[in-house]
Amino acid sequence: LSLHDALPISFSEKGDAIDRLSKQFGMSAVAFQELSYAAKITDIESEDFANATKKMNNNLGQLNTGQGSLYTFLKLTNPQLAKQLRGVKSSDEAFTLLMDSIAKETNVQKRAALAQAAFGKTGQNLISMADDLAARRAEAHAMGGVISDADIASAAAFDESLKKVKVSLGGISASVFGKITASLT
Repeated sequence: LSLHDALPISFSEKGDAIDRLSKQFGMSAVAFQELSYAAKITDIESEDFANATKKMNNNLGQLNTGQGSLYTFLKLTNPQLAKQLRGVKSSDEAFTLLMDSIAKETNVQKRAALAQAAFGKTGQNLISMADDLAARRAEAHAMGGVISDADIASAAAFDESLKKVKVSLGGISASVFGKITASLT
């Protein structure tokens, strides 16, 4: 449990954080929350999940140009998966394809190699998440842990408005106190 997880934060701040991270990772807010839940339930640190997702996105970019560790690995071991990954429309779709492939792999060494080729050095930490991923994603909804994309967008917009109001009030305050201190001086 990180300090950030322990602190109560407002709905707008939480929505803004989910919105920002989901966009950074190239997936919907709902998909991000589902995968975050699955990671948390399988004792994967949020930082490991974030790093692995960033590395996956980088590896997918390299795969599409015929370069990188994922491309090299899949070219030799699973050209069909490489072809599928080239056609994905989102990071969520790619993540799901990769995790399904990891879950189906019965050879422990090949499983570890695929996880590392796809997700970098933290990839092996994600192997436990591959089993029953679809069930974990559904469970995230059943537990009430998923906020809709529309509500996330509203929360993020509200949070941005609050930040603008705070900046504006800070400016007004500085202006007023500046005049008062000038008069007092």
